[in-house]
Amino acid sequence: MIKNSILHFWDKIRGIKYGPKIKKEIELNPFTTKQEIESIVSNLDHRIVLSFYDAFYKLKISEQPITRGDNGAFTNVRKDKNKLKIKRGNHGWHEKKWTPIPEVELVNIIYESREFNNGKMKMESRIARMFWVKKGKEKLLIAYYHSI
Repeated sequence: MIKNSILHFWDKIRGIKYGPKIKKEIELNPFTTKQEIESIVSNLDHRIVLSFYDAFYKLKISEQPITRGDNGAFTNVRKDKNKLKIKRGNHGWHEKKWTPIPEVELVNIIYESREFNNGKMKMESRIARMFWVKKGKEKLLIAYYHSI
């Protein structure tokens, strides 16, 4: 498809390189220090999505946080134009917009929730571009990820 070729060429001009989808689990447990979390967050860039469970999100005072449960929110973090942004969801609801968040606040949220993440959080390569590709009579949506 001609449009795909043009978009691919445009990405090359902008310096975007495609690569395989990368998933990496990072240890997150009661022994994880705030400095380790700060290091991870400060090294995020536009090519990566960080995922963790915020056990205290909209938690009522009378409720206790639980590991990856009905309360709290599964949270994704990305960096756009040097600003950290988050998006949350859980059990059928999700935020539609990415919300800016200060780095200090994000580090504190991760630090407070570290015991409720089953010992890990994830980092994944972010989608750089999606293309529709025609294969016979079918059209397939193919995702290309940022090279990390």
